[in-house]
Formats: sequence, structure tokens, C-alpha cells
Amino acid sequence: MKKTNFDEKDKELAIYLKALSHPVRLSIIRTLINSCRCPHGSHPCSCGEKCVGKNCKCGCKCGTLVEKFDISQSTVSQHIKELKSAGLIEIKSRKGDYTLNHSKLKETLDLLQNIFELPLNNFQEENKCKCCD
Repeated sequence: MKKTNFDEKDKELAIYLKALSHPVRLSIIRTLINSCRCPHGSHPCSCGEKCVGKNCKCGCKCGTLVEKFDISQSTVSQHIKELKSAGLIEIKSRKGDYTLNHSKLKETLDLLQNIFELPLNNFQEENKCKCCD
């Protein structure tokens, strides 16, 4: 039997994509992105790698997510566990505020872009490749 050697970046991307492969988990990420606000205004926070800044207002409690999605707390907790396991979200405080890991999200996007070895802007709307024109 032929042994396949997988690229480490492919393995890493597969972990992230698996964590994002459920609609509830995608919605949790979107909710956390939308809840990430600068303490001095309503624009998205730019607190860097992790939302742990002293004045950072990022994060959502599990109960907030339960109310938003109208699913059981245990189901939300299981989805959070998957996202935490991949490193895409973290617990910000002892109060259970979940927050994004910005560097992991950026890394996921970079790995996805690199797998095709093309800049994502090479594709036009309507799914036509610019290189074929």
C-alpha cells in the first residue's frame, strides 16, 4: 500500500475547516466577530492576536449564544468545545466570555489562500477565473 505524506499546513488547515464545518459554529464565529468592538467606538476591534486588552469589549457568554440560536446550552457548549479545540476561540475571563483568536482566524484564511497558491482576488464575481480571459 502506498503511503501518503501530507503537508503539515494541509493538516493544520483541515483542523480549522473541520471546526468550521457546521452552520452553528460558523454562526458562533460570526456572532463573535460582530461582538468584537473597540471600547472607544463601534468600529471592529483591532486588539491584535487575542482579545485580552484591558478595555477590550470583545466576547460573548454561552448564555447569550444559547438565546441567539435557540438551542440547548449543552449543544452550544459542544460547538464551543470544537472551536476551542481548534484554537479559533478562547475563554477570555473566569466569567465565561468567549472571544476570537484573531491570529488563528487569520492563519486559517492565509492557509486556505495558500493551498490554491493564488491570490483570492484572481477570481472575479460569477466564479470566472481572471487567468482564463
